[in-house]
Order: sequence, then C-alpha cells, then structure tokens
Amino acid sequence: MKKILFYALLVIYIVVPSLVSAQLPGGTPITLEDIFNLLQGTANFLIRASLFAAIILIVWAGIIYMSAGSDPTKVKNAQARLKTAIIGTFIVFMVGVILNTLQSVANRSFFGG
Repeated sequence: MKKILFYALLVIYIVVPSLVSAQLPGGTPITLEDIFNLLQGTANFLIRASLFAAIILIVWAGIIYMSAGSDPTKVKNAQARLKTAIIGTFIVFMVGVILNTLQSVANRSFFGG
C-alpha cells in the first residue's frame, strides 16, 4: 500500500508541472532603484519591529521587577532583562543610524551635494 502511494505521488509530482503552462506576466524590468526601495522598506520594517519588541521587553522586565518583591533572584533576573533590553534597543538605534548614514553617502546627499 505504501509503495502504491509513493509511486502515485511520484507520478503526480513529475506529471502535474508539465501540464501547467506557466507564463511570466509582462512588465517592466526591475531597476536598481526598485531594489534599493525594497531594501529600504525592509530595513525600516525590521527596525520598527525590533523597537516594538524592545519596548515590550522593557515593560516585561519592569513588571517582573515590580512583582519580584524581596526575592533577590527575581530582582537580579529582572535587572538582567532590563539591561539586555536597553542594550538591544541601543543596538537597533545604532543600526538605524548606520543605515541612514550609508544611504546618505550612497545618494551623495551626506556632503550637501
């Protein structure tokens, strides 16, 4: 039974793509500016998503710190989480600054040109 199923799936896997007449739609070719805009949009999205995650982690660390009470292990855990979240936020901001600087240099607008 397993062999029959295997061979049936193998035939379907080989035959079905040859039955499909796939054609690429007409359009304009992708330019370097299109790629640049795509990368810029992706970078902006990732920076915003990272900052959103950092805010959530900072709030979470604060909640853990407030609920720790007098338990020193929970306090240290919350402080370590807060420290890590702040360092991560700083790194994300620095990546944003570096990307904007590189974009300005690439566009030759960094030096007032």
